[in-house]
Amino acid sequence: MARLKNCKRCNKPKRPKGKKFRELPGYCECGRPTVINEKTIEKLEAAFMIALSDVKACAYAGIDGKTLWNYEQKNPKFIHRKQQLKQMLSIRAQQTIAKAIEINSGDAWKYLEKTDPDFIPRSKIEHTVETIENTDEQSPEEKAALIALREARRKRIENKSKEK
Repeated sequence: MARLKNCKRCNKPKRPKGKKFRELPGYCECGRPTVINEKTIEKLEAAFMIALSDVKACAYAGIDGKTLWNYEQKNPKFIHRKQQLKQMLSIRAQQTIAKAIEINSGDAWKYLEKTDPDFIPRSKIEHTVETIENTDEQSPEEKAALIALREARRKRIENKSKEK
């Protein structure tokens, strides 16, 4: 058997392949180094700051989703940090809106119209319908035509008010 290489971290010989060497002491216990390092964490944090999903953030950082999941299981504080970072985009958007409101009052009105129920624009259309009281002088065809006309007019007005 060839001479075993030593681990660069613990300087113990690397474990040979095979089941009989699995339980023997004296070999390196370090294992394969993790892909997640400072640079990878920085990339993940940058991706989460722009509210990317976990899959897209992993693609940006160049790691697999399972690797991120394993890291989160070992470091539960990172899950909380990730959730905070994902909120940063909406916080920055609100800050931008607040700054824009100071400059332009039109932006303030748009913001209030979208968020505050008191400022939502409403339009109210009031209409009156004149009724013909003396229907005795009309023939049955004229009465039916007037009823159909009233119904069509009522539907048209209702549709217009729904649109506005």
